[in-house]
Amino acid sequence: MKGLPFVLLILNFPFSISTDLGEQWVLLNKSGYTGYQIISVRKIKDDDNQIYTTRIRAPISTALETPGYMERLNAFVDLKQVSVEENLQYAIYEAKISTSINSFLIPPIRLRSESESLGLLLGRFTDEDEQVDFKFNRCQMHVKRKDPTGSTTFELSVRGCICKSYFTGSVEQGGKKTTGLSPLYFFPSYARRSDQDQVSSIFIDRTALEEDGVKIDSLKFVMTVDEGHVSAPLLDLSEYELDLI
Repeated sequence: MKGLPFVLLILNFPFSISTDLGEQWVLLNKSGYTGYQIISVRKIKDDDNQIYTTRIRAPISTALETPGYMERLNAFVDLKQVSVEENLQYAIYEAKISTSINSFLIPPIRLRSESESLGLLLGRFTDEDEQVDFKFNRCQMHVKRKDPTGSTTFELSVRGCICKSYFTGSVEQGGKKTTGLSPLYFFPSYARRSDQDQVSSIFIDRTALEEDGVKIDSLKFVMTVDEGHVSAPLLDLSEYELDLI
């Protein structure tokens, strides 16, 4: 099995590395990979059960959001820390799913760290027993922000992989929370230079928000990578979320 070349530069919010004074852009990260790198997925099965084991390099604060037991699927999900890197910032984790051999639905894995999360959807209909190559690991992100008077704009460039991306979030007004991004305050746009080079941006009208007494509860950038396309791998889909606010 070939090992993945781990990168040293990982997204870590919030911090500022450089500023383009001409356009008032603040660079939130250098062009680098996400905080997650998928190492391997393995499947073991017998006459009664099937076990999926996924190894992931992730921030030291990573926790499992998926329920430990899903009664409807008769499935168990567990996360354990295998080893810690010398810098004490990242670790190798092992997520294990145990379910019946007759189950047609494999529960997803959802991991969460401080400002990032990663969801993994595993494939049921595959003859593969092990996978070590993942398109998600090739995705590189470049994130910047500017805050002129009365507004905020985030711009995210994704290179090196084919993916779908969008923004999601929620707002609060008068103690009531509403999911979704109203066009009264949020203006997302998407541009694609090539299949593996795209830019997503979102303009936030802070003046309109303040005038209407609306507060941003959350704002996330979501990136999904189809790991399968034509083939049927063990990992079907990777979904990455980055907290912007």
